[in-house]
Formats: sequence, structure tokens, C-alpha cells
Amino acid sequence: MISPCEYIWIGCPYCIEMKPYLSELMTKHESLALILRHSTKNEIWERDARLFYALDQLNQLVYLDELMEFYVELRRAKTPPEQEDFNRFFSERGLDHAEIMRIADGADVNALIDVTKAEMTAIDLKSVPTLVVNGKYMVLYDNDLETNEQRMALAEYLMALE
Repeated sequence: MISPCEYIWIGCPYCIEMKPYLSELMTKHESLALILRHSTKNEIWERDARLFYALDQLNQLVYLDELMEFYVELRRAKTPPEQEDFNRFFSERGLDHAEIMRIADGADVNALIDVTKAEMTAIDLKSVPTLVVNGKYMVLYDNDLETNEQRMALAEYLMALE
């Protein structure tokens, strides 16, 4: 069985809602690890993907949930996050925003961005959160399923197909 891959955006409240359900799903499948990818759907999401991948390169994804909550709160206040917001967020956690941005603009993150774009094109991914199961099936947040429980039941079913 191939590990499932979730595509997210750090500013997506639905991605936050899915997290506990995905954690429960992965607890049932301890031999698998959830692969996280950050969508590069547009210019802003690519900027955010660079932050995500830089944090991953620094082994600092421990702050991902807090960053997502922070970002969503700014969006709800009708304040799009700017670099000074990210600087404040990272500084409050003892992280060097300039170092994060250096890595975000580096060759390793550029390669990850290219891979993510190619994957998204190959599977025609248009929205987040999207869970890709067994490398070919997509469980979409915006499909006909109404609850996260139904989405996870579909993911379980698709995982069992392989």
C-alpha cells in the first residue's frame, strides 16, 4: 500500500478541520506515513508553499498547526498575511525569518515546488484539502461527501483496494 498524500494550503480552514480525522486514519495504518504537500495553485499559494517547504527543510513543521491557525485568523480579519506578519510569527517562536526565507528561495525548495507542480498537473488537482490515496484516487473536500467522517470512510475503502 502506498502512503496517502495530502495537499494543503496553510491558509485553508478546511485543511485544519481535516487534521484530526487524518490523524485517526493514520493511527489505524501505523505502517504508513502521511505525506504532506503544499499546493502551488497560484502565486500566493506558491509563496506559502515556499514557507512550508522551508520549515520542512529546517525540521520545524512542529509549528505548522500554529502557523495555519495564525494565517486563517488573519484571513478571517480580512488582513492578508504580509512578510512582517510571518516575521513576527516566527520571531515569537525563536525562529529566524530571514533564514527561513533564504531557504524558501533556495534550490532545494525550488526543486520541491517543481515536483509539486508536476504532481498537481498529473492528477489535475484543483482544490485543497485533497487526499491522494494509492497514488491515483482523490478524496476531495468539495465532492459530494458531506462530512469528514464520510471522506475518511472513502479513504479507508480506497486504501483497501490495493
